[in-house]
Amino acid sequence: MSSNETSVNGDSVQYQQSNTALSTDLGEEGVITMDTDLARYFGMRETASAIWNLFENATTIDDAVAVLERDYEAEPNLIRSEVRAFTSRLVERGLLEKVSAD
Repeated sequence: MSSNETSVNGDSVQYQQSNTALSTDLGEEGVITMDTDLARYFGMRETASAIWNLFENATTIDDAVAVLERDYEAEPNLIRSEVRAFTSRLVERGLLEKVSAD
């Protein structure tokens, strides 16, 4: 599904890393991210950091899932469920934000 198509479950909404989130890639160790507004640090290991890196530029959950399906051997429904849940947590913590459709 392209990002121009509408997904029934909202997975075509674009998200990107917040401009208040600074991150450092630690290679195989994962990623460390800091919310500069709240001065909070977050550590992300392999899979979480892979998802985080996909949202460096505006992307959709659909597009992120498509990339992860190619890179990981897991059931597509499990990948989608995990990406949705992780994206939701990142939005709640202010690390990801929805991109305006303007």
